[in-house]
Amino acid sequence: MPSKASKTNPWNSDTVYDLGLCRMLAQILGIWPLSCQDIFSKIRISIVAVLEISMAINLIREIFADCVMVDEMVNFLALVACSMIAFLKVMVLRMNRTKMELIIKSAVDDWSKIKDSSAREIMKKHAQSGRFVFIFQMVSAFLTVIPLTLAPLPFLVALPADLEGHFENSSSPQNFSNLTSQLYEANDVALPRSLPMGTGCFVHDISSTFYALIYILQVIQLMTTCAGNVGTDVYFFSITMHVCGQFELLKIQFENFGESSDFFTCRQEIRALVKRHNHLIQLSNNFEDTFNILVLAQLSANALHMSLLGIQLLICMKTGNSVGTIPVLMAFYILSLQLFLYSYAGDYLMSQIEKIRYAAYCGCWYDLSPTIVKDLMFIMSRSNRAFNLTAGKVFCMNMDNFKNIFKAMGSYFSVLKIMFDA
Repeated sequence: MPSKASKTNPWNSDTVYDLGLCRMLAQILGIWPLSCQDIFSKIRISIVAVLEISMAINLIREIFADCVMVDEMVNFLALVACSMIAFLKVMVLRMNRTKMELIIKSAVDDWSKIKDSSAREIMKKHAQSGRFVFIFQMVSAFLTVIPLTLAPLPFLVALPADLEGHFENSSSPQNFSNLTSQLYEANDVALPRSLPMGTGCFVHDISSTFYALIYILQVIQLMTTCAGNVGTDVYFFSITMHVCGQFELLKIQFENFGESSDFFTCRQEIRALVKRHNHLIQLSNNFEDTFNILVLAQLSANALHMSLLGIQLLICMKTGNSVGTIPVLMAFYILSLQLFLYSYAGDYLMSQIEKIRYAAYCGCWYDLSPTIVKDLMFIMSRSNRAFNLTAGKVFCMNMDNFKNIFKAMGSYFSVLKIMFDA
């Protein structure tokens, strides 16, 4: 007999398998819709907003103070865009918490009420896709932050180059003492200070304690930006996969509809299917209303960033800087993958909705009464209305448009290459 805690807390069941990681991340950012009214959630979202705004202001101040070299300008602009988009994402999700709450509660009910083993496997298959993308994206995002946080560490900057040979012969206590003494000597030398974001114009004349606090603050800001930017993307993808799984289960139910020729039984089944279909369509519309502005902002920022990266890549190729092309290509890969997730999720959701029409036609409708057949025709007509995940209601995010984006980028780079070669 299940315990009382398992009944009152659905997150103790398989729902954790589906949205548990997203729930943990969203609660850290203060955007989890089921706890948005909590005072601690309001404090967390306020802290995230202050961190992102202060990060953008600090970077813009460095740019206007002419503290940024030309080859670093693209990285600074990218950090400004990431911080502003992360702020926009958490704010928009917070404002649309009512619509997101309906989606999350529906997911909880779906996992709590499912009993059929085959249906559970279908839901787990979609949940595994969301979980894999979540882990892969978050690990990749934080791995890109680690070099930024470790490279300018004070003890690494203070390590003189002539100490490198001491590490090779440091087995004796005498060598360890020599190494320690030279480290103390290095601390007395005034060395240039650097920060994880590359900003350093305003930290030369401050105390070491204040410099360390700024260093820790920038590390926290970078981590928060990764969580707010990439975290909301995987949050979006995981929920989309769950809704797609529910449409697939509904498709199977439509395909099996009509096996019972009893009129009243079919009437009850068709009512349940229509109600479920309307519910999933409403969830999809809530999903579109919540994320279309975020997708537009992400698409615009990525397009601008990739254009600047194209200029930087051509400059590296023209000057023969093969080392400089590596981070540019990595940035291309990250931005392309981000757009691919939105395009794939939008395309997959659209195809799952369209399959309902074919599933209704593939059932045993020819053995049913004309009244039931007429109801199926209304369902098929409702499914003819195409659903699209859009970027600001102006650009459909699907795989065809994803390919069109890269075709436009290829044309843009071709024109730039001609200009550089001229």
